[in-house]
Amino acid sequence: MTTSGAAWLALDGGSEPSRPLVGRLRLAGGGFADDRGALLPVVCHDGDLLAVYHRDPARGRAHLDQMAKAGYLGPRYWTVLTGPFWEGYTIGPWLAGYWGTLYDFHDDLAARGLAAIVSQGDLGTAVEAGQIESREGFMRSLGGWLGLLPATVAMVDGGNEARQTGTAAPADLARIVAACLLRCPGALATLTSPPGETADELNVYSLPPSTMGDVHGSRDGRWWDMLRHVRNVVADPTMPLTHRHIVQSEPFGPGSFVSGIPDAIKGELTSEVMAAAAVVALMHRQPWVYFAGIEKSSGLLEQQPGFWSTPPAVRLLPPDIMRWPTFVHGGAGQTMRIFAVRDCPGPCTLRADHVFERADGSGRFACIVYGPNLSDHEQVRTATITSVTPFGDKAILYLGQV
Repeated sequence: MTTSGAAWLALDGGSEPSRPLVGRLRLAGGGFADDRGALLPVVCHDGDLLAVYHRDPARGRAHLDQMAKAGYLGPRYWTVLTGPFWEGYTIGPWLAGYWGTLYDFHDDLAARGLAAIVSQGDLGTAVEAGQIESREGFMRSLGGWLGLLPATVAMVDGGNEARQTGTAAPADLARIVAACLLRCPGALATLTSPPGETADELNVYSLPPSTMGDVHGSRDGRWWDMLRHVRNVVADPTMPLTHRHIVQSEPFGPGSFVSGIPDAIKGELTSEVMAAAAVVALMHRQPWVYFAGIEKSSGLLEQQPGFWSTPPAVRLLPPDIMRWPTFVHGGAGQTMRIFAVRDCPGPCTLRADHVFERADGSGRFACIVYGPNLSDHEQVRTATITSVTPFGDKAILYLGQV
C-alpha cells in the first residue's frame, strides 16, 4: 500500500503536465478515450479566452500554456459575447478577422495537444440584437472552421444556459448543433444545461445529436453538500438518464463571478476541496470543468484555489473508472461498501462514496471519503487497499482490490 501526502497537490504550480491528447476525444466502452486509450477529461473554464486572444494573441497563448502546464485537457470558452457587461471583451463574427482568430486559436490548441469545449455564450442574444443573422447559419459556419482542426474540439454545445440567451427550445438547440456537426462530424456534443440537475430536466435537453448531458451543478449548502450533489446527478437519479455521461460544464467555484455562493462559503472552496470535487465527478461519469469564475480575464486564473491541484488529483484515478458499473455509498444497508460512515448523532454530513469495477462489487474499487469529522469512518469489508491519498483534512481517496 502506498500513502500519499500533500505534495501531489502541486499548490505552487509545479504540477507534472498530463499527456497531450492524441487523436480525437471520443466515447468508447462506456468511458472516454483518445488514440492511446482511456482517459478522464478535466477542462479549465476560461469563458472569454477567445475574446482575449482576438485582441492579444500572446496573452491568450499564455493562458493556454498555463493550462497545458497544469495538465488540463484544454479550455472551455465562449464563441460569442455581447452586451454591456462584456464591453472591451465582446467577440463574434461581426468583428473583423473573427473566423481567422478562431482558426488560429485552435491551431494554437493543436500545437499544445489541447482540445476545447466550444460553448456558444451569448449566441441567442447576438441574434436578437441583429449582430448575427441566424443561429443555424452561425453554427454551420462554426462547424466548417472547427472541422479544419477536429482533434482540437473536445465537445461543442448549442448554448451556455441557452434559456437565458434566447435559445430555450430543446428542438431548436438540437437543430443548430446538428448544423455544426454536419461540418465537424464526430465531435462530442451537448445541447445546453437545464435550470436544475434532476434527471427529468437533463433528459429534456438530451435530444439527438447530443452525446451526453450538460449540467451547471448545484451551489447550495456547504462544500460537502456541493460534492454530494455532484455524485447524486448520476448515482441517485430520480429516473433513468438518457445519457450515461453528464458534463459538469460550470459547477461551483471560488471566484468572484461565481454566482449563488455566499462569500463565507466560497472561502471553504480550498484547493483540496476543488480537487476532491473533480475526483467525485469523474468517479461518477461526469467530465469536470474546473470553474474559478474569473471573467474579463484578469490573468489571475492560475492563482485561484484548485487550479493546480485538480489535474494531478484526477490522475490518481484509474483512467478507465468511468466504465465501472456500480456505485455504493457508505451508509447502513450497503452490503458492498468497503468503508462505512459511523453512526451520526444528527444529520450525517460525512460521505464514503464507492465505485466498483464489477457489478457484484469485486475487482478494483475506489472510495472517496469527504466531509467534516473525516476520521468518523472505518473499513468494514475485507479488501486490499493499494493506496491512500489525503486531501488535507477534507477528504481521503482509497484505491484497492476486492
